[in-house]
Parts: sequence; structure tokens; C-alpha cells
Amino acid sequence: MTGTPLHQDIDFIQNINAKNYLKNMKYYPKTSLSKLFPDSSPLLLNLIDNMLVFNPNKRMSVKDCLEHEYFKDIYHYDDLVKSKTKFDWSFDNDLTSKSKLQLEVYSESL
Repeated sequence: MTGTPLHQDIDFIQNINAKNYLKNMKYYPKTSLSKLFPDSSPLLLNLIDNMLVFNPNKRMSVKDCLEHEYFKDIYHYDDLVKSKTKFDWSFDNDLTSKSKLQLEVYSESL
């Protein structure tokens, strides 16, 4: 759907194996959302298209998505409830190997 990422859009990837894999992928063009969903709102398709950008540095932020024209009648910044504390991601620090990650995923699925 997003097509094969361009070489300049994989620069953010630090894992050399992943980067080489993407560089050597067969080229596939991006699929037109309007052809897949011809009856959908052009504003919605624009929003989705901007959310499905491979490079996270070029992808719309959550804030930008909420402020997109598609949500103009339902999104109001003043209605948001903001957390008083930052989310603690420290639990993620111990997932330093593939086996630890697999075990964590397995444990969460039980």
C-alpha cells in the first residue's frame, strides 16, 4: 500500500541488516487510496495517506492528525485532558534481547 520506501526515507533506520533488506527490496509503487476507496472522502484519504508515510520524520504527528481538516467539526484542543505525569517506559529497558522480548510477548498473551 505504501510502496517500497525510497533510499532517503530509510536513513533513520540504525540496524544495518534492516536497512540493507529495504535497499534490496523489489520496487513496488505506492497504491492510490482513491482507487482503492473511490467513494471515500478526499479529506479522509489525505489524512490516511499522510499517516501511512514510511519515514517517521516525515509522517504526520498525532497533533497534526487531530488538527487535520477532516476532524475540524469534532476536534477541539481545549477538550483534551492532559496527563499530569509522563508515561513511564522504564519497563521497556530490560527488553535487550530477542529472547527477552519473545518471553515478554508470550507472558502478556496469557
